[in-house]
Amino acid sequence: MLLVAVMLSSSCGLLIDGAYLLGSGKYSTDDKQTKRTDSTQAGVETTVRAEQGQVWLACEEMERGIDRVWTVRKTYEYQGGIYQAHWLPVLLEGLIATGVTIGVGIRCNEPGSGISCTPLWGTVPLWADVAYSAVRLLTIDPPVMVNKERLTSGSEPSATPNWRRTVSCDVDAKLIVARTADDPTAAWFRVDAWGRLDPAERERLRAALQQPNVQLFTVGGGRPVTAAALTRCQVLATIGPPCPTQQ
Repeated sequence: MLLVAVMLSSSCGLLIDGAYLLGSGKYSTDDKQTKRTDSTQAGVETTVRAEQGQVWLACEEMERGIDRVWTVRKTYEYQGGIYQAHWLPVLLEGLIATGVTIGVGIRCNEPGSGISCTPLWGTVPLWADVAYSAVRLLTIDPPVMVNKERLTSGSEPSATPNWRRTVSCDVDAKLIVARTADDPTAAWFRVDAWGRLDPAERERLRAALQQPNVQLFTVGGGRPVTAAALTRCQVLATIGPPCPTQQ
């Protein structure tokens, strides 16, 4: 049984090269690239905060730079094989072959053990594939880029604002708990000028967050409904009880 298992695991290097030969010999990656421009965008942004048992909206005026964004697709061509892939058989098969050789070799040479040394022959294909894979590691060069093209381009606000300051929230600012931005069954929660919820709404907020698959959104100041960075489980961890196991 041991001999069969060893034999079955003795061709990883050949399988890797077989996969290479059956493939196209190329692969592509899509890289997002950005470049800062001189343009800026200022406005009030609303963020959901949850700390020390309290949930509120933080309203801040921010200025963000506008970044030019584009996606570049790079196509690479393998140079005779999949680069560095043969580390797997070298390490895996080398470990198996070493363990079997030492373990069986010691036991079968013990007087009166009654264990045959024949299974040691099963390690020969393993050592052969280890040697083959080691040679392939030394002879396969890194892939070479053969093509580069721009797929899409546009602009977006920078992730890091140039400056920010706390301001009062708009009179129509609200926290929303819903499954989607246009969910007709959404639960809406008004806030005061400092973004604080009415304490009487605490239980209703907790009950809304207990519903599965809901998210938090904010709206106000003429801005569209925006998804909050905090999840319902992060908010429940603050106001309790903890998020149910089944999400």
